[in-house]
Amino acid sequence: MPLFIPYATLLILLSLAAGVFAIYSYRKKINKSRQDRLLSLFLYALIGGIISLSFTLFALKFISALFNFALLLSWSLAQQALYHIFFTGPLEEFSKLFAAFITYKIINNKFSEQMNNPIDALLQMANIALGFSLIENIIFASVSQDVEFILLLRLIISTPAHILFTLFMAEAYYNVQKNNAPFYTLIAPWAVASLAHGLFNAIPVFELSSSFLIIYLTFLAYLINMKYKKYLIQK
Repeated sequence: MPLFIPYATLLILLSLAAGVFAIYSYRKKINKSRQDRLLSLFLYALIGGIISLSFTLFALKFISALFNFALLLSWSLAQQALYHIFFTGPLEEFSKLFAAFITYKIINNKFSEQMNNPIDALLQMANIALGFSLIENIIFASVSQDVEFILLLRLIISTPAHILFTLFMAEAYYNVQKNNAPFYTLIAPWAVASLAHGLFNAIPVFELSSSFLIIYLTFLAYLINMKYKKYLIQK
């Protein structure tokens, strides 16, 4: 079944619109004085998603010249899990972080985008992760026999997961951008985001129940909430 049937296309467009609008609405809720542009948030998702996924695909293309990824199928479950923890997670989270710096530069020049506190950085990175995930969803669905099912499954689970992983880096990203913190301060948050991402990818390897994924993501959401709770001050 071809990917770009109307229903599959509609799912992607609706999920992008819903995701950006939800993030926009959340920002207005916690700070009514902000004048965020919905268009700029959409561009974070679009431009940031394209940059981050392109970086990931380029890196995979380069590495594939040195390593045959087909060998992964012959690895033990533990080896496949470690691959996700030490390779997939770190690569994709670095790609999103890289895209955040580039996208902010582009959009700040065009819209004079504000970044007054870590919540601003958090929402910018959330949009980048949203864009990354939605484009990745299209790629996964394009090689699937059941396009609609894969898209729905990934929209419900993988897209929120990608956003949660990336948010571990938002505070450090803000400090580098606005407070001139050294770049090495991004290493620890990137490692945490990478580990969270890698463990998420490793769970299906052991064919654990999908409810385990939900519990894991709920735990990550709790950690994110605790991390940024001090910044959620109504103005």
